[in-house]
Amino acid sequence: DAAAVQIITVHRSKGLEYPVVHVPFAWDRYAGDMPATALLRELRRVGTIGEEADGRLTPLMRTYIQAAMDPEKVLRAGGVLEDFGNTVAFDLAPPAKARLRFERRASNDRIDTRDVAEFQDFLEREGMALLERIDAWLTEHEVPASASEGHTLVRLGAGLFHIEDQPRRGVPQ
Repeated sequence: DAAAVQIITVHRSKGLEYPVVHVPFAWDRYAGDMPATALLRELRRVGTIGEEADGRLTPLMRTYIQAAMDPEKVLRAGGVLEDFGNTVAFDLAPPAKARLRFERRASNDRIDTRDVAEFQDFLEREGMALLERIDAWLTEHEVPASASEGHTLVRLGAGLFHIEDQPRRGVPQ
């Protein structure tokens, strides 16, 4: 019966397919001591909820992000964090006799802020060149979809990211 109350798990529920969604205990867990009116104002501000002509609230998005952000950038960032997290998690507890995944950094905490733009140009130029070589290797080793039967496939790749802390005044040594 479409009018009946349905109880579903959070993992399965997306919410937007239902006219009314009740999430018990969500306020206590996520809103803390924030007044309900402040939360409602914030959800309207970022376009997460809308209001019907009769005053009912309606979800417009599946997720709440504190500031209005480009959803594609948020998804890309989530993918980057997931990939990096998977690498770190694998290396912390690798299967027996498994080779650790490559994870290295190069950083220096004594660079003048006037050199940041030059570093960005360098990283974009050299990092892109490395990523293009990696992409060429991956393409050379790609199993075509038409020939994938009998193969065990895995997603491989590498990522580069810019490290930059907040500026601070130099201290004489």
